[in-house]
Amino acid sequence: MILAKEEIVIGEWGIAIFSDDLACDVRDDYKYFLGEGYDNDKAIEKLIHDYSEMLDDPEDGTIFWLALAATQWKLGRLREDIKVKALEIIENGVDLKRWEQTNDKKLIEKRKVVLEKLKEQLNTPQCPLKRVPKVFKQYTKFSIGDIVCYTLNTGIKVVFKTVWINEDYRGNRYPIFAVYKWSGTILPSLEEIANYPIAKWFDTSLFEIYMRSKKDYPEDKLEVLGNLNFETKPINGGYILFNWGELDNNLKTLFKLV
Repeated sequence: MILAKEEIVIGEWGIAIFSDDLACDVRDDYKYFLGEGYDNDKAIEKLIHDYSEMLDDPEDGTIFWLALAATQWKLGRLREDIKVKALEIIENGVDLKRWEQTNDKKLIEKRKVVLEKLKEQLNTPQCPLKRVPKVFKQYTKFSIGDIVCYTLNTGIKVVFKTVWINEDYRGNRYPIFAVYKWSGTILPSLEEIANYPIAKWFDTSLFEIYMRSKKDYPEDKLEVLGNLNFETKPINGGYILFNWGELDNNLKTLFKLV
């Protein structure tokens, strides 16, 4: 596939090693396994197993090994065989083939510089062994069908319905809500709430919320009013994403509630 100069291969957003979705996934998954208590060899084994289908791909495979080598070097865990694979990729030029599709000579040259810097780095003594902490897991106490009251900083209340809980393989749980077109200080009954229309932002009414840390979770501002036990299906796209700290402002600017 030939791409226009302004386009980059899907998943890439720059020439740096970690300006790539797959590279970031490899880095984050490796650190996640270490944080969960895997030793270095076991973490590598698990990572290779999970990404096995990608390793034979000439593009994804190069991204995987370069990202893993760079991450291990920074954490003081670079294993010799991983170093050798990454250096082979840099020296035989296979990584540059995907960049040649852009037909952008300046971009290719910039990538060459990035790879040469990584090569130089991998050939120098790696960083001292660094402790990798356990990764913070997203959580929610809500269930599908829960009707949730949220009190804004102003004291005004709004009401959400929980339409889905996104859960990934790491055990992270992210609630997806729709917010009713209501705000006030005295809560209506559950039956009245169920008949209110849903607020929208452009063509979506759904939003997923995540936590940056445990401190980000406004537990004292949330109350489950009941559960309507409505049926729903997994959400595939069609929602916006933000953190709890942005909620008050987004209810005002996006959903025009307060």
